[in-house]
Amino acid sequence: MEQIGKASTRKRDLIWRIALFLVTLYCSKGFVISPDKYIGKSAVPADTTDYLWAFFTLALWQLMVYAYVRRRMRPRIGEVVFGLLFGTTNFLGTALFAYDSWLFIGTTMPLYNAVGKCLGQGVAMMTALTVFSNLLSSAPASESDLRMKYFPRLRTMYRRYTALVCSLLFFLSWLPYMVAFYPGTVIYDMCVMVRQFFRLEPMATWHSVYTTCIFGSCIWLGRLLGSDNAGTLIYMLLQSVALAAALGQSIRCLRALKVGRGWQAAVFVFYALAPIWGYYCMMIGKDTLYTAMMMLFLLKTIELSRRKTEVPLRTAEMVFYGFVALSACLIRNNGLYVVVPSALVMLFMLFRGKRRRKIAIPLLSAAMAAILFTFVAIPALGVVNNNFAGFHYVLFQQTARTLRDHADEVTEEEKAVIDKVLDVDQIANAYEPWIADPVRNTYQLEDADQATQQAALSEYRAVWLQMLAKYPMTYLRAFIANNSGYYAFTPFISGITYLQQAGLRFVFQNYWEPESGELHTTQPDGLETPRSFFISLATRWRTLPVLSLLYVLPVYTWLLIAAGISMAHQRRWRELALFIPALLSFGVCIVSPVNDYLRYFLPIIAMTPVLLALAKAKREDTEGEIATPIPG
Repeated sequence: MEQIGKASTRKRDLIWRIALFLVTLYCSKGFVISPDKYIGKSAVPADTTDYLWAFFTLALWQLMVYAYVRRRMRPRIGEVVFGLLFGTTNFLGTALFAYDSWLFIGTTMPLYNAVGKCLGQGVAMMTALTVFSNLLSSAPASESDLRMKYFPRLRTMYRRYTALVCSLLFFLSWLPYMVAFYPGTVIYDMCVMVRQFFRLEPMATWHSVYTTCIFGSCIWLGRLLGSDNAGTLIYMLLQSVALAAALGQSIRCLRALKVGRGWQAAVFVFYALAPIWGYYCMMIGKDTLYTAMMMLFLLKTIELSRRKTEVPLRTAEMVFYGFVALSACLIRNNGLYVVVPSALVMLFMLFRGKRRRKIAIPLLSAAMAAILFTFVAIPALGVVNNNFAGFHYVLFQQTARTLRDHADEVTEEEKAVIDKVLDVDQIANAYEPWIADPVRNTYQLEDADQATQQAALSEYRAVWLQMLAKYPMTYLRAFIANNSGYYAFTPFISGITYLQQAGLRFVFQNYWEPESGELHTTQPDGLETPRSFFISLATRWRTLPVLSLLYVLPVYTWLLIAAGISMAHQRRWRELALFIPALLSFGVCIVSPVNDYLRYFLPIIAMTPVLLALAKAKREDTEGEIATPIPG
């Protein structure tokens, strides 16, 4: 009887494998983008018969066999809902990228075929989410550290001073990038900040005033030492040390979460060797420092939320907590809209009683200070508020696409109102689906006073709303075209775009300005060879199988969704609040002016390993709080 039962099981498994292979063929077909009439800003995608699809099909089949045959996993409501959501958004995003339209649906592509593609892609992602959420929900590995068999002293130091040792090793790993690109590759925004700091032009809110003061102070100090290179180097070291400290604390957090040596090693290698971190240490901008502060804010919140109630809160750590929260609010203009809501949600979901009141002091103080600085101090100091248009990027893109696609239908009255804000004769031709800057550059009110701008924008919003009722699908296409790279697996953007920013991963062009008092940095000719090597490394990395996925932003988006589903399966509802900073950072990317832009997405990439480890970590409850103290 036992042999009969085993034979029956083997037969059933074989039938399942054959059925899953047929399902996999169907799902793989759903991802194929026809190269016919392809106009996307990328290389022409592989056709159905390309051998790459055979490898994809086999990999997806093995994933399905692993999930549904070997492990007997079953998708639940979270995996099904988000799988179908992926299928729909990925199909719409990739199709729009490929053809700049959905008009082919229902004409050259029957509607049932489009629905089938959405379903096929959805089933594939549902399987992936099922596997990852179940693996994260399974019992965590027993507490263990990296063995480092041949480095006993380093092992001892690692165990005693985890954050310090990892921070130093990260900094050393990134040091070759900093040397090769000395004194750092300056992006254009920082040149504007220098002009404003030294009063060569009026200081304005378009760029963070807080960051302007930090970078301007570094340049001022550098000029005292003899050159702009020295000041730029000071800033590069500042942001690199901050990032190394934040990511070093991440490894310390992994140890506290007890996720095992494999996790610790993998995350350490990711932070140390993936080109992302070395390149953003040498790139002079605001995103590296912002990412460091966001990470420290998140890590401190995780630590406090998992600390036993009997362990006291020290004054120094509360001051530090408030400082990183305040800095994250102010380094980037949109930081305020990420940190303040995150702080409020996490405060009320993760803490209770006296602990909540004590932690509220630094968080609410930071939020109040950031609000007062932004909305009271900056106007009082006479800083020009020129950021009105910045909150209308999505609306501007929708208006421009409507004028491009429906110029004959838009009324003269609507055009007259639009023309008060944007140059109605230019925006249709200026429109690029993946970046809003060309349309934003036609803004007509740069030199107008605030009252005039607000009145014109208010009238414009009324017309925008009126046109929404007439062109909802055009508005939706404009919205998805400008942000699909953050959640849909669209091809890498290449070809001529505005300033080559859409899809940008790294900046290698060093901006400098020749006029007196402006920023003027030079990279030594003697370092041209190592610079070329690292530029080649960044380019070649994108072509490496598997490793190239580290550059693909939707990978991080869907890993975090899998981690959130896993947390929900474990009924760790309160701890889901720790995902709020990543969620709001994602929201900022969605409404940002540039599609598939890594520097906007950098905080999410940094957070992903820690949040995955959090989902994997064991939950322990003590008096209503999660109780795993961060080791000293």
